[in-house]
Amino acid sequence: MAVAGDAGKEEAPISKNDSKRGSRGYDAGKKIKGRKRHIIVDTLGLIIEADVHSANVQDLDGALDLFVQAKKKIPTLQKFFADQGYSGALQNNCFLKTRCLLTIAKKASDAVGF
Repeated sequence: MAVAGDAGKEEAPISKNDSKRGSRGYDAGKKIKGRKRHIIVDTLGLIIEADVHSANVQDLDGALDLFVQAKKKIPTLQKFFADQGYSGALQNNCFLKTRCLLTIAKKASDAVGF
């Protein structure tokens, strides 16, 4: 069971129609131009750390940097949760850089949609 302050959840929606200044890029995998937002919240939904970068930065690279920043800000963090898009080598890299576990949330077998 996660306790507030002990776990963070990572999300990375893409900003499609953002007219503000800043770096922009193109994510060929998601076929979108613009910026990506990575946000880490605690188990209550309060923001721990957030970052906006161009869409051409890979989700895994942006997430790892944010995990490191969050751990520096809150040294007691023990675990992060993320969706299936963040599975694989990121789990090992997250542990090596932060000593925190990255748990991938599994989609329910009867779930419809993304």
